[in-house]
Amino acid sequence: MTFTLGARLAQVKSSRASVLPYVVKNIGQRKKIYFLFGIDRDTGDITDLGGGVKRDEFSLEAGLREFREESDEIFGTLYDHPNDYLRDIAISSSDMCDLFVPLDVEWYDKAVNLFEERKREPFPSTDGSSKKKSHCEIKRLVWIDEDSFLDMIRSRTCLLYTSPSPR
Repeated sequence: MTFTLGARLAQVKSSRASVLPYVVKNIGQRKKIYFLFGIDRDTGDITDLGGGVKRDEFSLEAGLREFREESDEIFGTLYDHPNDYLRDIAISSSDMCDLFVPLDVEWYDKAVNLFEERKREPFPSTDGSSKKKSHCEIKRLVWIDEDSFLDMIRSRTCLLYTSPSPR
């Protein structure tokens, strides 16, 4: 596993790629990092917002595409330009590439609600009719603080839990 910059992901072909958005919040006198994850629709596990890299893609563009799909495009055009992410931190291996992308702190309050609203909206089908179906595999979004993130890494578990509220 290699720590690198997003620019490297524009030249790497891995099997899977994702974007891991985060915000930095002031909690009292301390700054705390919160990462945005999804809850898998089928398993209930905590998961990243990514997926498979297609044959004609590099990891950066695949990660951005998968992130748009898995987040039900709630971030609009925020993630449309790969050049905007060349200096963001990334982790890379032949199997997986993760791009850590900072969000403005107001996304902490709006991302989960926007995602829930989007889930209730009908998606257009190819025949022009509207169906109430999302094209992503994520049931809901959750913010996980840095301490809980480290606990998950240490315990090697991705089980669903209730995210603590910031103080």
